[in-house]
Amino acid sequence: MRLENFNFVNVELLPEKIANALRSAIVEGSLAPGTRLVETELTHQFNVSRIPLREAFRVLEGEGLINIIPHRGAVVSLLRDDEIVELFKVRALFESFAVECLTENPDAEVFKKLETIIAQMRLAVSSEDVSSYYSLAAEFHAALIAEARNTVLTNQYGQIKGKLSRYQAALSRLPDSPKKSIAEHSKIVRYIKAGDKALAAQATKQHIEDLINRYLNSRIKEIKIDTSSVGKSTKNKIALAQV
Repeated sequence: MRLENFNFVNVELLPEKIANALRSAIVEGSLAPGTRLVETELTHQFNVSRIPLREAFRVLEGEGLINIIPHRGAVVSLLRDDEIVELFKVRALFESFAVECLTENPDAEVFKKLETIIAQMRLAVSSEDVSSYYSLAAEFHAALIAEARNTVLTNQYGQIKGKLSRYQAALSRLPDSPKKSIAEHSKIVRYIKAGDKALAAQATKQHIEDLINRYLNSRIKEIKIDTSSVGKSTKNKIALAQV
């Protein structure tokens, strides 16, 4: 568990700060799916009592990032194929609506902001800085929602943002996914600037559908590799038994 020791000052904000620190570690993969969050270890690392830690656990449980299991405690929730499909379909609805709003209310400053983020993403990819790329990609999508300036949309998107972040981070680590995503982001901005609401929304939905497919294809490859390893292991055991 790669977490630094903390010394939080404002006691009233302890649960929120603890939740933020744990959320970041889960999204970035430092706390892997299935990892048990041991209260005694975390209270020492954060230099806090169990009360604010448990409040932070409840926040993260509400976001779906951890599961609190009787007699075992808090455990980082697993990434699930069915969950990414459900989440990203909802995300597609939210973000396609957001780009329609941006198309209806063109703003040169917003276009400049989105294009600047894309330029920074290209630099991150060229320098193979996956961490910076992920942060910038998250910033791009957050900007689409924020600049739509629809309070209901912003609040509803915030409800799934925590879960989304984990899958977005996993996708940023897939080979070639960042390059493909940058091209897709550029297309979205191009249609927004052109004032073509239908094409902007379609490009957004297609981008998210492609993300789902890239993730699921990577999972299929992982399963094939695992199956192959099991097969080899079984064959070796049989061979040894025959000696």
